[in-house]
Amino acid sequence: MAKLRYRDRMKLHSSLAAALIASLASQAYADDAVPVPTVPNPTVPNPTVPTVPVTAPALSVTLEKGAAVLHRGEQRTVVVPTAVEAVHLVGSKLYVSLGTAGVALYDVTEPSSPKLVTTTHEVEGRVIGFHDVGDETWMEIVARRSIPAPSGNPGSSSPTAPPAVPSAKTSAPPQAAIVVNKKPMTVLQNASGEVEVSGGKAEGIAVGQRLNVYRMESVSDVRSDYVNRGRVAVVVVLSVREHSCLAMLGRGDRVLVGDSVESGGTDDFESVIFPAPLVRLIDFSATLRPVVNVGTPLGGGVLLDAAATYLGKGYFAGVRVHPLGIGATKGGAIVSTSVLAEGGYDARPFALGLGIGVSAVNGNIDSLLGYGQPDQTFQAGTGTTTTVRNTNTAVALSQTVRLGARDGLNFALVNVFIYHERATGETGFIYGATTAKLSVPLMQSTDLFAEGGGGIMGYAFGALGVHTWLVGRGDAGSLAVSVAAGGASVWGSQTVEVTVPGNTVFTSESRFGIAGPMASLGLQYRMGL
Repeated sequence: MAKLRYRDRMKLHSSLAAALIASLASQAYADDAVPVPTVPNPTVPNPTVPTVPVTAPALSVTLEKGAAVLHRGEQRTVVVPTAVEAVHLVGSKLYVSLGTAGVALYDVTEPSSPKLVTTTHEVEGRVIGFHDVGDETWMEIVARRSIPAPSGNPGSSSPTAPPAVPSAKTSAPPQAAIVVNKKPMTVLQNASGEVEVSGGKAEGIAVGQRLNVYRMESVSDVRSDYVNRGRVAVVVVLSVREHSCLAMLGRGDRVLVGDSVESGGTDDFESVIFPAPLVRLIDFSATLRPVVNVGTPLGGGVLLDAAATYLGKGYFAGVRVHPLGIGATKGGAIVSTSVLAEGGYDARPFALGLGIGVSAVNGNIDSLLGYGQPDQTFQAGTGTTTTVRNTNTAVALSQTVRLGARDGLNFALVNVFIYHERATGETGFIYGATTAKLSVPLMQSTDLFAEGGGGIMGYAFGALGVHTWLVGRGDAGSLAVSVAAGGASVWGSQTVEVTVPGNTVFTSESRFGIAGPMASLGLQYRMGL
């Protein structure tokens, strides 16, 4: 091997020393290095953190002081407010026991607005609870029964003990239990005072039977909203088919398609004397009373009543012509009327109201009242006679009173007062006229009535008649006709002026009018809103 020269050996030692220093520096840097933290990607789920699903609060039901109440979290809904004895929730189905009145089944998919699905009433006892067997819900029923008491005679056998009631945990349902699956009867159609019901011979319905009609309605109070089930009508079966029947509505009854229907007892009765008031209606009525003058001169006239009245819940408001009296004879023409805007309180047993409008009186009111000046006298045949007829208008006030049900037995009275200034300068309201009517129900659609009235406004009448609903029983779309016979009179006063030589004028007041037999025809129609 050749020996390295001194210069070459020095270069080699320098290279080895540089390599060693670089290696030591690299190792020192590696020992002191700090790792760069890793920033997680928010779009990539962290597999170490579990995902917790969000679930709605569980639905539950409680029995609170006889009310069935649904709960979901803070939400609280009263399904049936009273008379509840037991409740049972199965998924979205809520069974409510009404004791001896049966069981109601509700769909509570939407807890805030439960819907009645069906009802059953043929339980023959009191429903005190429920239990599930498989996929069926069964009612637990307590019922009374009678068995012979021991007689004590030899050879007599002891009465058989009643069978034990199986437990709710038994695999087979008790024989006395009833499955809640009967389809209820409902109103299919409603027209002209008659309803079609989805129950007939197959459901045990017979002609003449009374049926109760029920409706579920939302009711609000200061605490919450709840659903209330109430009877709205009693109908009488007119004809029966296999699975449907036709029934007659009573006075004051209003039913809707879909209302539930149940068999009623013989004691169920809606009185024609005191029916419930029907509301949210406009009542249109008009009565025409032609009059023929008896005696001379030849003449005739008419008394016309007309009204349009809104019937609200607890009040009424409308316009009335009360009445328009027109007469004509050779002696002259007569006009007497009042046009009034009226309103007031309207309850089932009575009504009170006030009105304001304008009246028209034919002639001198002082003369009609007997306050006129004495007639002036002159020598007959010495002057020119002129007859003056005036129709005086004035502000009118009215008061209305009704005792009794609007569509039942009732007595109605209307007084009219007119504003008058006497010849002496005194002013104020004076009595104008009164009309009255007594209505007596004879049957579901027919009334007997007696009416009459009159006063210084220049008319009088009296009649006896019959009012009959031709279509319906007083609800929306009902049409009635009334006929009556009696007598009537329309009169007024006129001023007779006689001018004698020297232009002296003598005046006197005289009455003229018509009076005779009257026949009347009236129509009444109710429109719903």
